[in-house]
Amino acid sequence: MCKTFTDDELAVLDAVVTEIGCNRPLVLRDTMHGEAPWRDTRDTIPDDETSDSPIDESDIAAFFMGLRQRYGMEQPGDIGRYMSEAVERA
Repeated sequence: MCKTFTDDELAVLDAVVTEIGCNRPLVLRDTMHGEAPWRDTRDTIPDDETSDSPIDESDIAAFFMGLRQRYGMEQPGDIGRYMSEAVERA
């Protein structure tokens, strides 16, 4: 059976496709790999080495709560401003 999404879930999915999905995969990888949860988890592992160390969920939650406060995100589509700036930095 297929899952039916709520209106809130559909709004998040739409924002991801619209604001994030338009970027190339390598741009998204470089953008996310430059953020604190990924960097902190890798710690001393060189960038050219693989790792299977999981990123702690509390680190992810803290990161996105910080983004929400810094960028005044109230609606899912508000992630666009952050993504534009993050992609420029990557």
